[in-house]
Amino acid sequence: MSNTLFEGLLNKGLISETSFEKLKNSASTPRISLHAEIRALLYLGVLLISSGIGVLVYKHIDQLGHLVIVGSLATACLACFGYCFWWRNSNIKTTRPSSALADYILLLGSILLLIVIGYLQTQFHFFGTRWGLASFIPMVLLFATAYYFDHKGVLSLAIINLAAWAGITINKGTWYGIKELNQEGTIITALSLSIFLVLLANIVKKRTVKPHFSAIYQQFGFHGLFLSSIAGIIHFDKLYIAWLFLLVLSGFYYLRKAITEKSNYFLVFSCLYVYAGLSYVFSAKIIKGLQEENEIYANLFYYLISGISVAFLLSTLNKKIKSDDRIS
Repeated sequence: MSNTLFEGLLNKGLISETSFEKLKNSASTPRISLHAEIRALLYLGVLLISSGIGVLVYKHIDQLGHLVIVGSLATACLACFGYCFWWRNSNIKTTRPSSALADYILLLGSILLLIVIGYLQTQFHFFGTRWGLASFIPMVLLFATAYYFDHKGVLSLAIINLAAWAGITINKGTWYGIKELNQEGTIITALSLSIFLVLLANIVKKRTVKPHFSAIYQQFGFHGLFLSSIAGIIHFDKLYIAWLFLLVLSGFYYLRKAITEKSNYFLVFSCLYVYAGLSYVFSAKIIKGLQEENEIYANLFYYLISGISVAFLLSTLNKKIKSDDRIS
């Protein structure tokens, strides 16, 4: 509230000089926001509850029995979703902002949903040997939940389940989804999924339906694209040049995106990913045939010069982003 309002009340004789001074001092005192701290505590609470449930099940599985454990987890999951549906329906016609408590209860319910389905499959073989179906069903439910409740955290869980489903499918239904991270099928699948997520992020951003979800798709696609490219460089000995080209091309794309969107996040991580890939090629491919002593000196010289160069590049691009921001 502005001092003009208080002065008007004082001039009309509605408040005293003492009250005016107290109100003026109170209005001029900056308020401390605890929003971030409260959300961090809620997130920590969800993690502690989820971890506690896992420890409780592990230590007392013989005493409690499978049916009691599944029933308790399912009841807690339904209670979480029931509360969120009740809260949403009771506030859907109001201008009340979203509840942080409801958001984290929804996140807890989504995690419990995954625990229940995973427990049913591992202990009761609910889906038989179709492990892909055991990951596909919760993936669909999580995507539907994320879009219905407009929840980015649940959307992240859904994308993780999408990756798990793809890994299980490509590796012929093993329960953990990937037998080895350096398998050709796994790397190509990860690359394809990452490209799909990047394209989906660009499409979602231009649409009117949940355009703010674009950042979540972009995050997963961004890291998956670079990590799968580096994995391809390491795994494919004869085709590492092609994977290196893909890594550098991705780096240029995200550097341009970082400058356009003024994002230091994309700037730093894209440079570090490209630097990691180039460094591996230099150390493991280019100077591999040198004598041991010469190889050590070559590596020391390379990392000294390249480290300084990367730091200079990051500093220069960061200044460019800040100068463009001031101009605009």
